[in-house]
Amino acid sequence: MRDSLWNLTPAETRVARTLRPGCLRYRTVANVLGIKPSTVQSHLSNIRQKMDVRSTAEVMLKIMREGL
Repeated sequence: MRDSLWNLTPAETRVARTLRPGCLRYRTVANVLGIKPSTVQSHLSNIRQKMDVRSTAEVMLKIMREGL
């Protein structure tokens, strides 16, 4: 699985899998997952570092292209 390639935690994987066009805002992802927006922000910061990308949109595109 790609999440092991990027070494994502289970929580980071849940956040990453929630990203979709129209669902990129911290608050939207937080509402879907039932967590705080600040938690989403923290997870996405870690995900961006691990995937070596600069934006949440790039995370989503990488997931769509390479799978998760």
